[in-house]
Amino acid sequence: MSRTAKLLPRNPQSKYSAVVVFGDSYSDDEHRQSEPYTNPYKPLARIGQKSTGIVWPDLLVKEMSPGSPLNLYDYAYNGAHANNDLTHFRMDIPDTRAQIQEYLSDVDSGKISSGGGDILHILWIGINPIDGIWMDACDPNIAGAKHARYPTDALFVEATNRISQQVEEVRFQVQSLRAK
Repeated sequence: MSRTAKLLPRNPQSKYSAVVVFGDSYSDDEHRQSEPYTNPYKPLARIGQKSTGIVWPDLLVKEMSPGSPLNLYDYAYNGAHANNDLTHFRMDIPDTRAQIQEYLSDVDSGKISSGGGDILHILWIGINPIDGIWMDACDPNIAGAKHARYPTDALFVEATNRISQQVEEVRFQVQSLRAK
């Protein structure tokens, strides 16, 4: 017999009236990308979304509010990093720092509504920055002849430090959301 546990209470809509999501392709729900951000990749599925179907924020909101609407504000962009400056990965995709700043601006301007209850903020990020940092350090086509092969190699140590900086960046972003 299989044992499963529900992660959400039976009536979570009594606590939350809005869900706000920041992140990368795992969370990108086909929002219209705002002007300075353009995606250089051809869409794989629906316009602007890299998924071939519904993404987890949509499922979460549906589970959290089976009988009443729950506001979902999804600021995630396919390919996003926590902080583009820390990964040295220059793309015209807003990192989660920019996504959070856009959200805070939307809150301050009254562009979005919490719906009168608590807001559940979710930050899902990780694989893109880690992949970018390790590729930068270990791929000989990117790093040149001096690519990292051992934990004591300078590029390996630098990559480890850059990943630690990404973790600190995410911590900073969570704190900025808590302060709001």
